[in-house]
This record gives sequence, structure tokens and C-alpha cells, in this order.
Amino acid sequence: KVEEFVKNYTPSCDLIFIQVVWNNTGVFSYVPLRVQREIFNSYGVERYFKLPTRGTNPRGIEISSEALNACISHPLSVNVEIDWRISDKISYDPYVRWVELWQEE
Repeated sequence: KVEEFVKNYTPSCDLIFIQVVWNNTGVFSYVPLRVQREIFNSYGVERYFKLPTRGTNPRGIEISSEALNACISHPLSVNVEIDWRISDKISYDPYVRWVELWQEE
């Protein structure tokens, strides 16, 4: 199936990529279809994908980090940095909340 997918693949829609880095800064990226096609055509299948090892049971095919970085850093892509730091001021105990809700019924 991997070979069939790779043989027939062509980017067909815009891409949204979200990098979550807890307690640090990540990014929300929008990559237009045009950019993906440009990178795919210039890199070729071998560099665009990170193909799984034969004989393994993969859950999908990955875009290579090199191709993904090229897509994200392209001038037509839009990137928004997101601060994933969690405030220490949040005091939430799910168990206590569950008991409160249960007592309301």
C-alpha cells in the first residue's frame, strides 16, 4: 500500500500544522497547496516523504522534516507563534469538580 500511495500521491489541499511545545513557544502554520506542490515537485518523492522500513506495520507515511521545514519557512506560508506555557495560577482538581457536579444531581 505504501508504494501505491507514494506512486499516486500529489498534494491536493492546504495544510495546517501545529507544533505544541509545552512550557515553550510552538507554532501554528498554514501552508497553501501551491507551496506544497512546489516543494513536492522540487524534492521528489524520496526527499518529500520519510518512507517506513519494509516489513514494519506503519500507521501512515510521514512528510520528511526537511520537506515540512521547507513548507513552513516558505514566504507564502503563514506562521503564528503560540506560547504553550501553563500558568501556575490555575487551580483545578478534576476529582473535586466531579464530586461537586455529582452532588448537584
